Amino acid sequence: MKPHLRRTHWLLLLAFAGVLWLATVRLTKISDVNSGPNEILGKTTSPSSGLTNASKTRRVSTGATASISTNSSGTLELAFQEALSRLRTDRKPEKSRVLMQTLMDQVKASGFEAGSTRAILRFLDSGQDEATGLAFTVGAKHALVEAPTLRTAALDWLGQLDPVAAANYSIRIFEAMSSPEEYAVALRNFARGCPTQRDELRSYFDRLRTHQPWASRPTPGFLEAFDVVPYLADPAFLQPLASLLSTSSSTALRHAALVALDRLVIVNPSSVLADLIESNRLEDQPQMRAAFVARSDIRDPGQRQAVERYLESSGLSELELDYFVSLFPNANRFVSHNLLTDSSMPSLAQIAALDVAALTRVRVWQAEPRFRRWHAKLERLATRLQEQVESANRGGYWPSR
Repeated sequence: MKPHLRRTHWLLLLAFAGVLWLATVRLTKISDVNSGPNEILGKTTSPSSGLTNASKTRRVSTGATASISTNSSGTLELAFQEALSRLRTDRKPEKSRVLMQTLMDQVKASGFEAGSTRAILRFLDSGQDEATGLAFTVGAKHALVEAPTLRTAALDWLGQLDPVAAANYSIRIFEAMSSPEEYAVALRNFARGCPTQRDELRSYFDRLRTHQPWASRPTPGFLEAFDVVPYLADPAFLQPLASLLSTSSSTALRHAALVALDRLVIVNPSSVLADLIESNRLEDQPQMRAAFVARSDIRDPGQRQAVERYLESSGLSELELDYFVSLFPNANRFVSHNLLTDSSMPSLAQIAALDVAALTRVRVWQAEPRFRRWHAKLERLATRLQEQVESANRGGYWPSR
């Protein structure tokens, strides 16, 4: 077996509950409603909507190719009215995609002209709307490639054309709370247009998260909004997300919480892991907790201390430690297009560097009396890491020094 294949095989063994597949053929979506958390964690996915379920997303080109371009708000307002009329009579997905593409082209053809912003705002102020028959789908650069309603699409376009105007209009969406899809786009628009108002963004997100009519029947837009969590990187999110993972009866909502918490651990590992270990959160889900702790980069003193406290914990069971040993260092990723954040897989060289650092530290732990009870498991971990480092050497990902 070639070295690089052995490395891929190792990556395929990273799991939160059993086996975590790192296939690159399916998109991780926070709003995947067809699989439970452990099933979702079993697949590393490639970019699409971060939190919604659509294994095959029909993409819409974002190039300005409409046959009718416009540079006047009046013409664009008429285009919105025509779109409303057509959607009322026929909202078959195929026709809706063409219609929405044409309207988006008209909006973008006017560029950043004030008339374009005015036309969108007037349409939004009118309160008119029609369903498109399309999904809520996030694409590249945090923009929607499909929207379930014309208003949702208009909010998305406004955010792309005029971030300040979009952020200001978001306040009205937050106050109305008429649609989780609109609210999700408004959260993105507010974050981008008012980047310093992070406390306010946290408050607006919490209103969505705790709004029971939406939380009890979470829609794709509602779930995609959980990307605010890694964007803010606030460790205070650990408690409500852990609670959702333990108590929610909704598979989709648990998955959204799982992906959001996983990404929170990645962007703010020291603070989140310290709280996770000290508070004993997720003690009812030891495999999941082991997977989060296994994300630690042992080269960082704060993360190393967190892992050592974890290993010394009297509540650490052999079953949980077995999961930790099978994953550490856990470098898999949920890879997707998201409303606010970007995600990507670390390179094989970066993974090899994690392995080398982990192996060095595990050898130190093996010699320390405080970890004597875990000697056999640490020996198994050291053996696996040694094999992975040797494989990386042969593959050229981590040349011997």
